[in-house]
Amino acid sequence: MLHGQLLPFWRIMHLILCSTIDPKKHTTEVTYGRAEFLYMVVVRGLHVDMASFIYQSIRAEALKTDAQISLPYGVLLTQFLHNLMMRAVMQLTYEMVGNISSRLAALELKVVSMDAELKKQVSEVQLALKSVATSAKLVALTERVVLLEEHMSDVRAVLHLSDD
Repeated sequence: MLHGQLLPFWRIMHLILCSTIDPKKHTTEVTYGRAEFLYMVVVRGLHVDMASFIYQSIRAEALKTDAQISLPYGVLLTQFLHNLMMRAVMQLTYEMVGNISSRLAALELKVVSMDAELKKQVSEVQLALKSVATSAKLVALTERVVLLEEHMSDVRAVLHLSDD
């Protein structure tokens, strides 16, 4: 039967069926399967498991050995595959972020440990510098004492005093 031979209500229902439920078929012909589907849904009020219907339609088309296979529900399949890929990408991203986060935490602990070690080394160097400074002062003081003793010895010699 041709689309133009249908009553207006059934023409509209057929167009809805062709554009949304069975998108790969021509809208000009009404197949027995389409007529039966419309009758069962519209007249008898049959509830349709659309997921199963779509799956069966895609499966039937995919199992064909024809070289010109064109799967129905292209937009739906594209969106489905896109969502699957996005989930995979999100999972990989989540794992990478977790890995980076754990590495950053380990690095932070290492930096804290190195900071404590460096502070300890700075304290040791400061103590060493203080002892070096003290030693340098002692050397300078010792040299002054030696100069003072030499000067005192000269003064004693000029004054003719004994070294006692």
